[in-house]
Amino acid sequence: MKTYLVERTVPLTHLVPSPYKGELEGRCAFCFCETSKGFPLKKSVSEAFTDYSELHGSQVVCPHCYYFLKEPKFRKSCWAISQNTAVFLKKSEVVKYIEGPPQPPYAVYVTKTFKKHGWIRMMFRGVNYSRERIVVGYDTELVWFPRTWFLEVLELVRTAVAKGVSKKRLYSRTLTPRDLEKIGLDLYESLKSIWGGLDYELAVYLA
Repeated sequence: MKTYLVERTVPLTHLVPSPYKGELEGRCAFCFCETSKGFPLKKSVSEAFTDYSELHGSQVVCPHCYYFLKEPKFRKSCWAISQNTAVFLKKSEVVKYIEGPPQPPYAVYVTKTFKKHGWIRMMFRGVNYSRERIVVGYDTELVWFPRTWFLEVLELVRTAVAKGVSKKRLYSRTLTPRDLEKIGLDLYESLKSIWGGLDYELAVYLA
C-alpha cells in the first residue's frame, strides 16, 4: 500500500525544494522515495524523536524530509505549502488558505502544541488534490471536511465568540445559562448540531 501511494501521489515534503544535499543512497525512511543525496537517520533526528513507528525501516533520510526535520518552523508554526513554496503562518492567517485554497497539490498545517512533527502523518494523506474537499494537518491528526461546510461552522463559532461565549466552553460543549442568554436558542441549536469531531475543534481553535 505504501509503495502504491508513493507511485501515484506527491509526498508532502517533495512539494518544496530542499537546501540540503547528502551523500547516501537508498529509500527514505519518511517518504519511501529513492535518493542518492540522503543523510543517516540517526544523525538526522534528535534523541527526543519518538515517531519511529511512522517510518519505513530505512536508515536513510532524503534531502526533502531532512529539510522538514531540521527547520524548526515546520514544528513551531502553522504553514501552507504550494507551488514549490512554504509559507509560515500565524494562526489568524490560516483561514484564508481554506477560504481560497491554492492550486493543487497543496497542504495546510495547524498546530496547537508548536512542537510536534505533524508533517510525518501528512506525508501522503495530508496533500490536497481538491479545492472543495480539504484535509488539514492538526498537530498529529488529519481533519477532512468540505470547504464550504467548514466555513459555515467557523462562522457559527465566531458568532458565539463575538457574543461573549468563551472558547473554553465551546471546546468543552458546556454552555452556561448565561451563555444561552447571550446567543439565543437558534444559535445554540445550530452549535449543538455540529458539536463533536476534530473539524469542530479546529473551527473553535481558528475562530
